[in-house]
Amino acid sequence: MDDKLHFNNQFFLIRSISIDGWSENLMIATEDLQNCLFDENGYYINTQAKSIDERIFFFVGKDELTLSESQLSDMISTNLFAFK
Repeated sequence: MDDKLHFNNQFFLIRSISIDGWSENLMIATEDLQNCLFDENGYYINTQAKSIDERIFFFVGKDELTLSESQLSDMISTNLFAFK
């Protein structure tokens, strides 16, 4: 299910998906949102930004957010376990 999150006077696409190995659906958002949560020094711009970041499991590009659930799940799983 695609949805939108309002932050800092902008709307950002988010998506809740199921990923093998996780017992609950996980929130995925765009890198555009991620870039708005932090200042130039890497600090949260406010407490709402921190709260949002803590709810997002993974950030992806806008095009990747439109992949099928299985493709997106596979892509995220591959990126999560690439460093094992």
